[in-house]
Amino acid sequence: MSASAAASSAASSAARGSAVRRAVQLFVSLVVGGLCLWFAFRGIAGGEGALDELVARLRAFPASAVAVFAALYFVQALLRTERWRLQVRGLTGTAPSWRDALAINAVAFAAVFLLPFRLGEFVRPNLCAQRRIMSASAGLAATALERIIDGLVTTALFGLLLVWAPEQFPAEVRAGGLTALLFFGGAVVFLVVAFRVRAPTLALVRRAASLAGHIFADRLTAMVGGFLDGLACFRGPGDVVLYVALSAGFWLLNGLSIHVVVDTLAPGTSPFAGFLCMCFLVIGVMLPAPPGNVGNFHAFARLGLVAAGVTAVPAVATGIIVHTLTTALVVLWAALFLLSGALRVRDAAQAAHAVDLTPST
Repeated sequence: MSASAAASSAASSAARGSAVRRAVQLFVSLVVGGLCLWFAFRGIAGGEGALDELVARLRAFPASAVAVFAALYFVQALLRTERWRLQVRGLTGTAPSWRDALAINAVAFAAVFLLPFRLGEFVRPNLCAQRRIMSASAGLAATALERIIDGLVTTALFGLLLVWAPEQFPAEVRAGGLTALLFFGGAVVFLVVAFRVRAPTLALVRRAASLAGHIFADRLTAMVGGFLDGLACFRGPGDVVLYVALSAGFWLLNGLSIHVVVDTLAPGTSPFAGFLCMCFLVIGVMLPAPPGNVGNFHAFARLGLVAAGVTAVPAVATGIIVHTLTTALVVLWAALFLLSGALRVRDAAQAAHAVDLTPST
């Protein structure tokens, strides 16, 4: 067999393997989403009174609350985009224009939200490479930094919420909050040390993770390494403070937008409920999720709100409305830039297709 034929056969085999892996991932995500939907509507879909109440609450949801939710969403989009521009400026020395940055982030976030298994995380790095903003690997490092910082910020918020939880929460719940805060503090210390002594830290991570298998060790080490690469965007303490402030602002507005919805459906509900719901949603969308996070979103919205003392019907109604509005705004925001020509549909499609060619997702 000639070298070209062998290369073609290997490429064909890799493509088949990728297709099978994607099919398995989609099947698993659909099963998880289906189970989550069953849980979300358990006790409601089968009860006529509860279902009627749910429909009535959805129909009565006012346009004014939709407008407030949309306004908060767009401010969040601006904060996310400026945070990313800060990263790009630190990594490349030049920040992209606001028009390009908004377009890339709008389309990328739509891909993250709509594609299963968060495969859309690869779209923004691919778009950056297409536009020669930075390499795909640098884009992935920036994404890794974002996700870990977001995880740390929401972990800290989750811990504070549980520590300051209303009195009806048991002592074990407050202990869980303290544990989350300790995890946050420990993670920050670890990352600071890792940044200062990179090679020994990565060797330690690989050695510890190898107890769970070499494949897991390789992936975890690569993830930590990617995060450390992303930290190169910070040129000084001022960049770190600004980045954390933008992250905190984004998540605070996110929780506030959920509070607007739940307080409209169940007037008098404490803001605590909306923020706790947000923390649960962060956990839910990290699980294998079907396209659009259908099921996962609704189940974890119910879990978070019920834990905060909201009854099942307004909790499920909140999940439905927040998911519907988020999906609509994500699609409309991305469509605005695609239809205006700020980003070509063909480039977005190529960036999404390149996800299928990524071997280790």
